[in-house]
Amino acid sequence: MYNTETRISKKVHDEVANDVYHVMTKLQTSIPIQEDILDDLEKIYTKTRDISKQNSAIDLTENFGETLNDLLLAYKNEIITVITKNSVTIDWDPVSENKKTTIYRILQELMTNMKKHSNATIVVVAFQQKSSKIIIDYSDNGDGCNLKKGNGLQNTENRIKTIGGTITFDSQVNNGFKSTIIV
Repeated sequence: MYNTETRISKKVHDEVANDVYHVMTKLQTSIPIQEDILDDLEKIYTKTRDISKQNSAIDLTENFGETLNDLLLAYKNEIITVITKNSVTIDWDPVSENKKTTIYRILQELMTNMKKHSNATIVVVAFQQKSSKIIIDYSDNGDGCNLKKGNGLQNTENRIKTIGGTITFDSQVNNGFKSTIIV
């Protein structure tokens, strides 16, 4: 799955995004400039870049705790506060690359959903290690939802099952979103 995602990511970036950018450049140099078409192309370019970024290779050779911390803090901005607890204190060395990749992708999905849908202003992601198990608690103060598993949540469940872990979701409208991952 990881190899397929990486291959698709590279293809989207190398072929689609670059072609769209080339067309945008051509349009910018033509007279008269068609602003609405240029805006539409920019949206397409941004989407393809985001798809590529979401599925790009993950550097698992460096300190994985810091890699996760960097991922989570990338969602921080003037509106959203992201708090991480203990990601760098977990002993990630015995964790397989497959499990690390799965954890990374699940957290990325949760953070992307938060940013797109929740209107959250505070996100907390706490890590703890109990024997050989790693427990990750995610919570935000966003809009919450009636839990129905669309593609994103279903994908996270499928991913976690492939590595023998579990994930639970807890949310109510106007009361935030919570998830617990155990690997």
